[in-house]
Amino acid sequence: MRKSAIGICAAATALLLAIVISEKAGDNHTKDGNGDERSSAHVLAQKNIDYNHDGLDERLLLRATSGTVIENAEPGPFQGSYWKGNAALELRSADGALLSKLDVNPSFDGEKLQFRDGKSFELKLEDYNDDGYPDFTIGQYLSSNASLYTIYSLKPEGIVVLHEGLVTADHSYSIAYEKAGNNSFVNRFYDMNERAYRDVLYTWTGESFAQTECEGCEMTYDEDDSAQDVQEKDDSFTQENPVVKRLGLQLAPSQSGFEITYEDIGNVYVQNTYIAPPSETSAHEYAVHLLRSIVPAEGGGEHYRIDAVVVDPEARSFKAFPLVDADLADSYAADSVAGAYGFLDARSLLYVSVVNDDVSAGGCHYSIETLDIVSGQRAVLFDSIPQIDDNDHYGRGWLYKKGNTSILVLNSYGSGKLWNFNLLDRTVHQWEGVFRNSWPTFGLIPSPDGAEFWYANQEKRDYRLYDLDGNSLQKVGFNDDHELSKPFEWSPDGSYSVHVEAQDGGEQPVLVDDSDFPLVASDRLTFYDAEAHLAITVQEKIGSGRFVEIAGWFADSVLGDVLLAHYSVKQEAREGQEAEKSKFDYEVVDLKLGKRTAVQDDEELNRLKKQALASAGSGHKIEYKMRHGWIITGDMNYMRVDEGGE
Repeated sequence: MRKSAIGICAAATALLLAIVISEKAGDNHTKDGNGDERSSAHVLAQKNIDYNHDGLDERLLLRATSGTVIENAEPGPFQGSYWKGNAALELRSADGALLSKLDVNPSFDGEKLQFRDGKSFELKLEDYNDDGYPDFTIGQYLSSNASLYTIYSLKPEGIVVLHEGLVTADHSYSIAYEKAGNNSFVNRFYDMNERAYRDVLYTWTGESFAQTECEGCEMTYDEDDSAQDVQEKDDSFTQENPVVKRLGLQLAPSQSGFEITYEDIGNVYVQNTYIAPPSETSAHEYAVHLLRSIVPAEGGGEHYRIDAVVVDPEARSFKAFPLVDADLADSYAADSVAGAYGFLDARSLLYVSVVNDDVSAGGCHYSIETLDIVSGQRAVLFDSIPQIDDNDHYGRGWLYKKGNTSILVLNSYGSGKLWNFNLLDRTVHQWEGVFRNSWPTFGLIPSPDGAEFWYANQEKRDYRLYDLDGNSLQKVGFNDDHELSKPFEWSPDGSYSVHVEAQDGGEQPVLVDDSDFPLVASDRLTFYDAEAHLAITVQEKIGSGRFVEIAGWFADSVLGDVLLAHYSVKQEAREGQEAEKSKFDYEVVDLKLGKRTAVQDDEELNRLKKQALASAGSGHKIEYKMRHGWIITGDMNYMRVDEGGE
């Protein structure tokens, strides 16, 4: 059998393993755990699929053709009841007729196959070589950190072997490899020489899969590595990846996880952090940090870069890919639009890049692209976006994605032009009217899912709620006495929006002293539901010296919807210091019923605070808790991964 080069060491190790078993003989019949005989032609795995596209599902089966049940009492991977023997893949029509059959054992060097007895599994389908025909895998245990997999395909001529001998860090009987572009996939394996997990890219050559290099090199460390071991690996790694070398990226273990550090060059900082959505075909989770840096360009101007650092916490590894690399006369306009906007799927990060040219104003234009965060492959969705005036820049932009709809919304700050970029059919729609921003604030405040946004219309002196079809859903008048820098907030799930006001024209104490737009205390909160209907208004009496703010939102509506904090200000903000608040009272508000319930004691308050989702606050430090308990911190100055609880 043809084995991958990466699997030779692991396979050799597996041959040294001895498994003590006791077999109960029998070729044509198999005994179950109760000693009863049953036909050995039982189904081990299956999957329904409309193979010939006639509207009727065919059945893809892995069927035992001969074998025995093994009762193994010894501790280890095969402890318990296992079936061992020969098996065949069958494709049968809706009426049961056999369409194709393939013996599976030859794909594993003719060895007997082993599957846990009495537990059928599902065959995972995917199209790895982009030929339009479904592919699937079957795996067999190889060692404590790997199984050996074969890829099969349902071709017009029947079931065929597509690739053999993949050593993969998984123990499922059928897996779906992560796609990397149309005709490539990523195989993760455990490198025993390096004591770390590695990713290898396989690409279809037209006749077979060939191992190819990933564009973004990977750095890993095993949790048993010492700091010196990690440093030695870092030194070799930085010589291979230009992004890592330029930024001095290093990965090192910390007390509760690991850190990724970088050198203080070119005003580099973590621009933003994104968590990839769950994948249906992989258990891996990824966090993406964007690092923005500027250094002097040759001949004058600025060399502007944004790089993506993709972190896999479970594997304790990261990859680094360049997103933006351009020479600019001034980076201000680029900073207003370049960067990521979210994920189109579990692998595709959407971003706006800067492209140098000799025609556009400022010597550059912008393109809309995607990055495959596993393979590093990039795709251009729009090679340019509408130009804006030289003295203008961009306002707030966001991504809306639901079902088959994906729209990127961009807004020019001064001229107020608003565009919808449909990312699927590659069309651009410019809104009628203008949506100008007023310095130094953003006039558009989108909902978390991007489906709606509030707009502060300075000319008409009101706030208006719009959907992305241009419909005006609600209108709220300005408070002409005093407007806050962030007049609207959204609940994390977008079910509610809240108008945050300071009623007493400019007399409110300052909470955060910002010379551009100081943050003052609010004393009225007006909540609207998803249909833009008024839910409830909570306010303090003008001149009472009491104020109110959102302390957190509840994911479990049984508790209520929002936790509010009422307080006094003991000391206003001073230069370099925030205000000192005192005399707190808390209440829980059920926005659906309009019910307000005061929090009675500290024990109840602590319980509620633990279950409340933090309200959006100031500062650059952002923490994300991922599905497997990892806590990702994206800070202006560092990237950290901590091991949290489930």
